[in-house]
Amino acid sequence: MEFHIVNDLRLWYILNMNAYESTPEAEDEDRNVLAQRIDTLDSVVHNLQQTIEELRGRLQRKIDEPDQTLLAGNSPPSRDSLLEEQALPKDPIPREMQLAYEQDTSRYSKLVLPTPLSVCYAILDCCDRHCLHCMSASNERSDTGLPTSQVQSLFEIFKEAGVLRIDIVGGEPFLRDDLFTLLRYAAQLGLEVTVTTHGGLITESHAKTLASLGIIVQVSLDGPRAANDRLRGQGSFDAAIRGIRLLVSHSIPTRISCTIQQANFGVLGDMLKLAKEEHVKGIYVNPVCAQGRADLLRDDICLNREQEFALRQQVAEYSMQSTDNAKLLEMKKAGRAAVFISASGDYVSQGWAEEDCVRLGNVFTDSIREMWQRTNIDHAVHLMQYLQHPLVYK
Repeated sequence: MEFHIVNDLRLWYILNMNAYESTPEAEDEDRNVLAQRIDTLDSVVHNLQQTIEELRGRLQRKIDEPDQTLLAGNSPPSRDSLLEEQALPKDPIPREMQLAYEQDTSRYSKLVLPTPLSVCYAILDCCDRHCLHCMSASNERSDTGLPTSQVQSLFEIFKEAGVLRIDIVGGEPFLRDDLFTLLRYAAQLGLEVTVTTHGGLITESHAKTLASLGIIVQVSLDGPRAANDRLRGQGSFDAAIRGIRLLVSHSIPTRISCTIQQANFGVLGDMLKLAKEEHVKGIYVNPVCAQGRADLLRDDICLNREQEFALRQQVAEYSMQSTDNAKLLEMKKAGRAAVFISASGDYVSQGWAEEDCVRLGNVFTDSIREMWQRTNIDHAVHLMQYLQHPLVYK
């Protein structure tokens, strides 16, 4: 097996990092930033090569040492016999769902990354919406986040640790008066930035600035008008569409984040149609997590295993219908793929449910790299989540 696929990913990444035009004065800084990113990806490629070699060795041993039970002419054990021996769970979880529910992910890969490639940072918890499924249980009285200077220090810590991308969430990020000051600072540090928003506060001026900074924007929208407004509040659909159209009109890479729960389970077809009409770059299909307000209502809101498996099948079937669908749809990889940084700087190893989330420290007092090695995340899944992020839309 040749490693050209991995190296092509590395080359694609390098070529796309500075897709936006830079000024001559910034070229030296860009070269330094690019060199750091190349070093990080070199480490990733090396670890992937080791993992592939290990898997190749396991496969060869299977070929060289066939199962003696089969050689003896005996039939392999049946599923019923394995169930009787309790060797299999009665309600097995499909492979693509396992990471979302299992506690121990250490057996999935041997890939070890030195630092998280991306972090999800709640720049504030405050929000002007009251969505029933909100992971942070946000409202107008929630935490407004750290002062400007401390957030800038936080960005510097991310940069020094080797983090490449910050996914800014809330609350509602556009409620911060200093948001664009902070976005400019992150861009100056050479960090990639995405912002997740409900879209209702975006103005023409905002869109122009976002375009100039090369920011990627993700707008939360959970179905057509009736379904979305039932979950996110009256008028929220129209407000989000206005925001999306402003972003698209300024050629800002924009995708829709669609959180799927029991109340909007059948909206995927409508969302595909809407995405094509509004010329967005993608739809991120995100099964609701049992955190925040959703934790209090998990029996009424969260999908059960069969429903989540059916949702994944829907995504696969729509994707196979056309190339356009395949490009638009992205299903959340797993419940354990992201590092979450709270509004106060707490580092949280995130899981599907509230009880799965573990605070490992605070980035102002503890090493991100050390906490990363204690994070209950499969590093290979984290890498896939990073590479398949809408950075490709640049």
